[in-house]
Amino acid sequence: MIAAVNAGEEYQLTELDPALVSRFNLYEFVPTVEDWLLWAAGQDIDSRVLTFIQQHPEYLDGDNPDADAAIATAGLIKTPDRRAWVKVADFVRNHTELEDIHFKLIAGMVGSRASIAFRQSLATQRGLSPEQLLLQYSKHSKQLKDLEIQDFASLNERVLLWLNTGHCPENKAENARKNLLKYLQYLQKAKQQEAIAHFSSLIQGPKFSDAMGFVAESMDLIDFLSEYLEAIEV
Repeated sequence: MIAAVNAGEEYQLTELDPALVSRFNLYEFVPTVEDWLLWAAGQDIDSRVLTFIQQHPEYLDGDNPDADAAIATAGLIKTPDRRAWVKVADFVRNHTELEDIHFKLIAGMVGSRASIAFRQSLATQRGLSPEQLLLQYSKHSKQLKDLEIQDFASLNERVLLWLNTGHCPENKAENARKNLLKYLQYLQKAKQQEAIAHFSSLIQGPKFSDAMGFVAESMDLIDFLSEYLEAIEV
């Protein structure tokens, strides 16, 4: 039997009887931003929201110090939270282009500060989607030359999230591995060593074990990453 309780002064809680508490094992569970991103990628959350949270993790759970005093007194401060970002993702899924009215509605879900930050992020988001990079590399690879280090970092994480959650079609897996190798080779040729280091660091983490399993099916990929890591050690 499992019971979940939200702790904190912002919640209306009644203290549990000590005899009842003694019948439970108590564990504090605080999922990280990375945990949420892994979950969200598995739920096929809109990529614009994923990218925003990657780049601005402080907005996944935040407060709004600029809230109107009367609203604050009434306890009606709208702030970003994980449930709210899922609502935003569901809302924007059917809107390729977002207009003023859309961001006003988003402000009602996550608060005005987060909505403004999200809008600014969309104006600067660049790069390929994991599907474009891994399944249609020859068609979209020219876009790589316009990216900067922060764009490659975001792309690395989105690619690994996509692979880790099993979004790659099985019949296209081999082609995806070849294109991933082409991407890493491009980074090497473009002297984007930090981007390769970032990818290597991420994929060795336990949270991306499934993505590592996908990569391990290609000896060419394993050889590339191994040679890169050995070169760093030297």
